[in-house]
Amino acid sequence: MVAISKRAELRNQCFVSQDGNSAACKVLPSVDRQEVQARWRATQTTSAALTSHPQPSARITGVWSDATRGLTNFRWTKPGDAMTFRMGVDVTSGDPKAVLAELWTNVDHNGDPEDYRPIALEKTMKDGKLELSAKVPIQNIGNYRAVGRISLDGGQTWKWASEFGVPDLRFRAKATEHEALNERIVHVGIANSLPEDWRFSTFSDLTDGEFGKYTLEGLASEGVNAIRLQPPFRADPWNYRHPYDTAGSPYAATDFFSIDPRASRDATGIEGWDRDKQMKVANEEFKRFVDKAHKLGIKVILDIALNHAGHNFTFRDYFEDRPTGERVLRDNFSQIALNKEQLSVIEDRLKSPGMLKYAEYLYPQMYASKFNDRWGAQNVTDTKGGGNGEWADTKQFNHGVFNYGVDEGRTAMNDKVVDWYGRILKFWVNEMGVDGFRLDHATNLPMTFYEKAMNEVQASANKPVAFIGEDFNQHDKIGPFVDVLESGWYRVLVDAAKGLRASEIRDVLSSGYFNESLRSGNHDEHRIVDDFGGDLMAVTRFQAMMMLSGGWFTSLMGDELGEGKQFAFKHTGAVPPVLWQARLQTLSADNLKMKRWMGQAGHMKTHVDALKTNRREFLDRVDGSRSDDVVAMARHADGSDQTVLVFTNLSNNGERTNQFRLDDVTKGRIDPNATYQARDLMGNDWGKGNLWPAPIKGSDLINNGVFVKLNPYQIQALILDKVS
Repeated sequence: MVAISKRAELRNQCFVSQDGNSAACKVLPSVDRQEVQARWRATQTTSAALTSHPQPSARITGVWSDATRGLTNFRWTKPGDAMTFRMGVDVTSGDPKAVLAELWTNVDHNGDPEDYRPIALEKTMKDGKLELSAKVPIQNIGNYRAVGRISLDGGQTWKWASEFGVPDLRFRAKATEHEALNERIVHVGIANSLPEDWRFSTFSDLTDGEFGKYTLEGLASEGVNAIRLQPPFRADPWNYRHPYDTAGSPYAATDFFSIDPRASRDATGIEGWDRDKQMKVANEEFKRFVDKAHKLGIKVILDIALNHAGHNFTFRDYFEDRPTGERVLRDNFSQIALNKEQLSVIEDRLKSPGMLKYAEYLYPQMYASKFNDRWGAQNVTDTKGGGNGEWADTKQFNHGVFNYGVDEGRTAMNDKVVDWYGRILKFWVNEMGVDGFRLDHATNLPMTFYEKAMNEVQASANKPVAFIGEDFNQHDKIGPFVDVLESGWYRVLVDAAKGLRASEIRDVLSSGYFNESLRSGNHDEHRIVDDFGGDLMAVTRFQAMMMLSGGWFTSLMGDELGEGKQFAFKHTGAVPPVLWQARLQTLSADNLKMKRWMGQAGHMKTHVDALKTNRREFLDRVDGSRSDDVVAMARHADGSDQTVLVFTNLSNNGERTNQFRLDDVTKGRIDPNATYQARDLMGNDWGKGNLWPAPIKGSDLINNGVFVKLNPYQIQALILDKVS
């Protein structure tokens, strides 16, 4: 067990980590112990009562919230939404009333996440155990912790939950608006490029509205309300890359503050040596792209690989305290250098005519050392490749994590790098207007990034900032601190859909540990069309089902058309053939039909309130059994009684009929004395006509449920309208 500080002023408290083997120390504010005791005497007991009984014996058994089901997922709809915290205490002897208890949390302190405050807890007895609770209004989105403590001697000494082996409660207040995202992954350089052309297509191509191009207008018409850009940052190709990688990897950025000039129509004519002018012009073109996307109701999300960068990296930094003039400065290391002596060495190197003016030469300490020196590499030859040496075309930053997630023994140098990460993200949010980030190789980023840098970014923004984390089977580490994960569970959903295992789809989506984007594929994997053997109707059904199941949905450019070619994002001119056919207006009837149904599902997801949330209840057949070829669920809106019943026939060749009983939430929204009609939002008429021959009385719906008849491949999304 980690040693816990017991100083009365509660400073330098160490909280036990999730695995119980390491500690993350936080600085807690001083408290007036007499003030705390006085509050508790007034709310729970008197000092006389505390001294008139023998000292009790008790231990903390758990700290959780009503939003905890495996992971803690708190849905934040507006400032002031209350989160209920609970703490269990097992009193083995003595009077339970004599146990003093507090919850300490940094809720709302996203601008200063080391600022914790005590929360008084109400006492109740449940099943012979002492359970304490508190409703805490949450004003600010952020990544937070909560930890409990108890005193058995009237507040003179305290024991923290970690001393009883109970880990901190780690959680994120998640903006529910992100549940409605229908996100499309786009590589700007490929989206409108020409086959076998070495040139990139540009942001201007996405915004000029030219007929046949892949454009923002086209995406909006398909119900896409978020566009994720594969890393759009400057990525000068490495000289020793594979010959096929003519474009270089976008995950090997050489300047985090610059849009790649190859993806800028205005910057392509500027001489390569004028990097600063290229940055200015390319960034201006990107900002026009963001502004147009926002006018069309589309959020812009950047894929960013903060864990590592490409060779020959141009260092820039963001200076928030410069109200006039440029806030992004090149080769100014004053905010990341460890001390004045270190900065002086860097400045001498900048003046040296024989020194290459790239970050790994000027300041190797900001890179990880091949010898795992936590103070960083000592010179350029000591710098480690990205992915802890796995990716030769990149270099690993010295953020303090080695070996996929082990975050121990941090140094001030590690924290300097993480603070720089935060400034990078602030620039793109506050200066360029982006709405969120996909964190490449998120598993390897340190906890200080999630609990400090991400919080500070959110505190500086005037909108909820969305975060999606790429995970490598460590969802317990980063799952509590991102809106959604990209991990491997979506493969389970694909396999279940292929195998007609509706119950498995249900079990995955119902798991308290499921926190993934519902998606059709990933940028570096084979296409989803291959999973279904080229059956476009099966691919359409799966993607539409995922859209209508609720939550953040992600598809890869071309998935909406049945594109089968893997995304060759490192190769110029590698235009996927079906995307090229779409531009030439030569798509087959099957591809066009797929695009139409994908667009309809996307439109319903982003325009119907009950389909915008991730609130879902699965429906059983009236005979009490589960159906393994029909996925049935009720979708519920926030703030209204709107309900949509979604039914998916996983069979490719069989009609399915059955009666499904309604869930309790839906029953509670139905007036038994009223009559209801259903419209199929996935019907040929886009939900304009009534589905049932006659309205059905509410009491019949409550008692008998809904009869469903589904053709092969069919999805129904039945919205219930009260007609009388």
